[in-house]
Amino acid sequence: GGPVVVSAANVQTLIDMSTGDEPEEPVEGNETAFDSEPDMDIPDNDDAGITDTITIDESIAIDALRVNVNIPHTYIGDLIVELVRDNATITLHDRDGGSQDNLVESYTVTDFDGQDAQGEWTLRITDNARIDTGKLLNWRITVVTAD
Repeated sequence: GGPVVVSAANVQTLIDMSTGDEPEEPVEGNETAFDSEPDMDIPDNDDAGITDTITIDESIAIDALRVNVNIPHTYIGDLIVELVRDNATITLHDRDGGSQDNLVESYTVTDFDGQDAQGEWTLRITDNARIDTGKLLNWRITVVTAD
């Protein structure tokens, strides 16, 4: 026989399968969304930044968690966006995106899978450079509970 031809895509697929890195299917189920619309200015070049808290009053099992943010800003590379719960701080956005305008993004957070969503969830945003400014218009936490 002739030479064996193996495509790079097939090799990558085999590597992904062997390392268990295949993309996970999004968790489907009941979604409960919690919104906040603080419309709050983010202080420019200030480590303290701003925080806004969503309190979830009901007990909901977390099978998946999504955080959506809507942050009009003239240079999203200045921003650090974190989700804080109890003693855990999860960085959602860390000065990525350079001179892009407006951070409108959905993040999937897996750190709290299997926990109860009840309690306080705080979004912390800091602008770590001068000149460009923006604000936290609104944000949402969506808790997905598998059927």
